[in-house]
Amino acid sequence: MSEIEKKSALDRLRERRGERAAAAVERAEPGERKRLVIVDDEAPNLDALVRVLKEHYDVMTYTEAPAALTAIEQDGCPDLILTDQRMAPMAGVDFLRAVTKRYPQAVSIILSGYADRTDLVGAINEAQVFAYVTKPWDAAALLKTIDRALKVSAVKKEQASMSSELEKLGQEMKELRTSLPARSGDGPRMSADEVTARLDRLTETLSKYSG
Repeated sequence: MSEIEKKSALDRLRERRGERAAAAVERAEPGERKRLVIVDDEAPNLDALVRVLKEHYDVMTYTEAPAALTAIEQDGCPDLILTDQRMAPMAGVDFLRAVTKRYPQAVSIILSGYADRTDLVGAINEAQVFAYVTKPWDAAALLKTIDRALKVSAVKKEQASMSSELEKLGQEMKELRTSLPARSGDGPRMSADEVTARLDRLTETLSKYSG
């Protein structure tokens, strides 16, 4: 019997926890660049934002919301979205509503020269906006707001990942139950290796939520 086979399930569980802890520390290392999408139909505003943010983040800019929406659908949810509110042909809130329909974990900031209460309420209630920043914005204050928003984004992405894994876990458990030999001896059967492999997968997934 190999050394790997001699390890107990508890030993393997402890090793996996150690690996995840090390990975978490690595992800938290300074210098990791987050992906930001910025949408504004006025080029000077985009240029000003890029000058401030490009040293800290990977920035992608768009002058029209539909183009940004297409890119997000292709590339996946960014860490943060910054968008102007009053744009044609799609307003910022409408754009963000479309994004969050596809990616509920999306986190965004609206930048607008108009502190319109209706826009603000719509942004918060309909598009899950983290902050509403009026123009002209202060660079230092904007960076602080972005930093806070990115922390929320990291938590929401982790929660989305956990939810997805738990859903898969439930389906896996359902399939495992139906695949085990029936008491009468009838029905589909799994080999011992297949059962062990599935149980190992379930143990690994459960260990993520066991403290």
